[in-house]
Amino acid sequence: MTRKLFTLSGAVALIGGLTLAVASFSPGNAAPSAPPAPGANLGSAVSALNRGAAAADTLPAELMALPVAARFESAATPRARKVGESLGRTYWVVPGQRGEVCLVAASGSGETFESAGTCTDRSQLARGGIWFSETTASGDQQVSLLVPDSVTSVRSARGSASVSGNFAVVDVPSTGGAAALTVTDVSGAAYGLDLGNLTSPAGS
Repeated sequence: MTRKLFTLSGAVALIGGLTLAVASFSPGNAAPSAPPAPGANLGSAVSALNRGAAAADTLPAELMALPVAARFESAATPRARKVGESLGRTYWVVPGQRGEVCLVAASGSGETFESAGTCTDRSQLARGGIWFSETTASGDQQVSLLVPDSVTSVRSARGSASVSGNFAVVDVPSTGGAAALTVTDVSGAAYGLDLGNLTSPAGS
């Protein structure tokens, strides 16, 4: 299997069933069809990067051999921290160059190795989140989301999830139209997070 890596900021790619993007918060409990509202600023702190290192934080050698490593703050010794797992993929947050923050994911090894990643400026993280989505066996989209410290929970039409280590995973219906999550911050205020159109890829 071909090794795959995606690096982008402020855009969406859909390859091999994995969608990744940067999205923006808007004040209020936005419905999927609601127009965008002026963005909120929820801060850009990512405390997961400040905890002590563990063996699970080590990025796969296959990933470090790919061009995305040049986007990291230190390609030689990246300060990555594992933030979660979803659908067989492991997720890490990595400080990027010039104030960026990166969310990367990987699965498999050797010939079955696959990876994905997206980096964005921390100022964008303050206005939204970095997320990946993948089609589940039920046909829903499972969204894996990196958010700033101020966000405590994420909710969709399928349910809700608490944020742990700046990371949450929640299922979102594949309706064929615009999709949105609701995130709650430490003060209890709710914000809409527009995910754009989440649909199952052809042939999945």
